[in-house]
Amino acid sequence: MDTTALKARHHATDLITAITGLDGDAPVRLHLVTRTGTPAPDQGLPWNELIRIRATEHLPGHAARLMRISRWSSR
Repeated sequence: MDTTALKARHHATDLITAITGLDGDAPVRLHLVTRTGTPAPDQGLPWNELIRIRATEHLPGHAARLMRISRWSSR
């Protein structure tokens, strides 16, 4: 495994360790940035709602965008 992969695995392990103890209803403060790089207003969500949004909306949105880009670039 190369150095980059080892670092990524280490960071993922740290993240999992940090979030394992969180209660699903624990509030999380979000510091978001728009696609253009402009800071969005801070907001708070329960941890379980943040995970739901990321899994059902955010990541699928990125996947769809990447598919559109790859189709466009393969023309």
